[in-house]
Formats: sequence, structure tokens, C-alpha cells
Amino acid sequence: MGPSNSNLILAADNAVSLILNCESEDEIRGIFTRLATEGTVEQPLTSTLWGAWSGNVTDKFNRPWMLHFSTKQIKQSNEQ
Repeated sequence: MGPSNSNLILAADNAVSLILNCESEDEIRGIFTRLATEGTVEQPLTSTLWGAWSGNVTDKFNRPWMLHFSTKQIKQSNEQ
């Protein structure tokens, strides 16, 4: 629960952001471009200092999306 003097208003359209972890740079670029069509880019798709691609976009239905692609592959725990 936030402070009583908060200006943040939660509504059906802004209470949830969808997070999508992509499997390749091509995939994140394609999805970001499609979501941005008739939508709003909140944070451009950029390369991060920790070796990932990240961007935020609100689609034409006013749904916020956070996209992420890690350029470093995480080794599965069952692999040796």
C-alpha cells in the first residue's frame, strides 16, 4: 500500500505490465516493432551494460509491455 498522499492512480489499464523474455535479438526487435505500431514507445530498445537488450512499449490497446533479451545464455542446471 502506498502513502496516502500518492498521486498514483491504479486503473484497469495501468495496473499490470506484461514482461516478455525473448530468445534472440531478431525476435525482440520484431516484437517491439509490431507492438510499437500504433502504440507508444516508452523506452527505446537499447543494449544494456549487463549484456541484454531491453525496451518498454505500450501497444495500441493501451497495454504496457517490457521486453528483454539476454545475450548471455544461462546454463541449465541439468547440463554439465
